[in-house]
Amino acid sequence: ANAQIDLNQYKDCKKNMSVNHLYLGQDKEKLERRVFVLCQENYVSYFDPMTKTPLWVAEKVTQDVNVKRVNNFAQNPNVPRGAQANINDYTHSGFDKGHMAPAANMMNDNAMIESFYLTNMVPQVGPNMNRGIWADLEDAVRQIANKDGVVYVYSGPIFDKNTQFIGKSKVWVPTELYKIIYRPKTQQFIAFIMPNRQIVTEKTKSLDKGNEKM
Repeated sequence: ANAQIDLNQYKDCKKNMSVNHLYLGQDKEKLERRVFVLCQENYVSYFDPMTKTPLWVAEKVTQDVNVKRVNNFAQNPNVPRGAQANINDYTHSGFDKGHMAPAANMMNDNAMIESFYLTNMVPQVGPNMNRGIWADLEDAVRQIANKDGVVYVYSGPIFDKNTQFIGKSKVWVPTELYKIIYRPKTQQFIAFIMPNRQIVTEKTKSLDKGNEKM
């Protein structure tokens, strides 16, 4: 994803965005006619109804706040039901509903509710990935935000031409995930690409029961 967006003006984000996104060789204009630009309170989602996932999610992460987590996954009321995933697509799939804008980054109760919209989710291997090294990366971003005061983050999936699907809605399963972090204080960028499979670290030490296909 190659995008510029004014993250301080969520209400006008469609007017303040310039997207140059080529996706699996698809025509950019066709893609932009198809996608939904979803301006939530604490993040913006560039949601594709073909993949049933966001292609990127942009957020402004500030110093830690203490908002109670509410695990209430739901469809986004601003997107037609058939154009997005549903809860049953993930049931018994072996994949987590993986946040792109993490719940722990939300600034208030309403933002917390919006973070659990399925338009903010991609299928992620859970043990040693979504609940392991990916969660560690999210924690690291918050540590940088606590130090700097603010960072800007893009997160999203990467697909290949042999991607698999889950559920009746055929939600695309990414082969990798990316996270791009910008630190205004130091004028630095750092980017990560992680395979969507179990990754053993010094913390987790060994493989756990994960998705056999990944």
